[in-house]
Amino acid sequence: MIGSKKQICCSHILNKERDILLVVRTEEYFQFLCGEAHDDEPELIDLNEILAYDPSIEHVLELKENHLIERESIDGLWILRYDIHAED
Repeated sequence: MIGSKKQICCSHILNKERDILLVVRTEEYFQFLCGEAHDDEPELIDLNEILAYDPSIEHVLELKENHLIERESIDGLWILRYDIHAED
């Protein structure tokens, strides 16, 4: 079950410097990202810690595998952008 594992999180979110604006779901993980460039590698974090930081992402946990969604701000609506494995 995906919820019982560690999930990928960028350092800006881990350090509570930015909001979660981009979520990618792969076959193994959710990736909770700010959408900005990074000089460091993402880290693994417990899903409950992410939910405590931003409870609004609970709604995105139904995202299908291999999909990406994003929003412009913490109060913005989530928008499905694409299937990460779809051909252009």
